[in-house]
Amino acid sequence: MLDSVQLVVDWIGQNQKEARIKKLDKRVNQAKHSLNQTFLAPMPLLENGQ
Repeated sequence: MLDSVQLVVDWIGQNQKEARIKKLDKRVNQAKHSLNQTFLAPMPLLENGQ
C-alpha cells in the first residue's frame, strides 16, 4: 500500500517537474523571439538607409 502511494507521489512530482520545464522552455522561446524582433527587425532598415 505505501509503495503504491510513493509511486503516485513520485509520478506527480515528475509531471510537475516536466510541466515546469515546458513553461521555462516556452518563456525562453518567447524571450528569444522578442530579442530577434528587437535586433533583427531594425537591420534591414539600417541597410536601406545607407
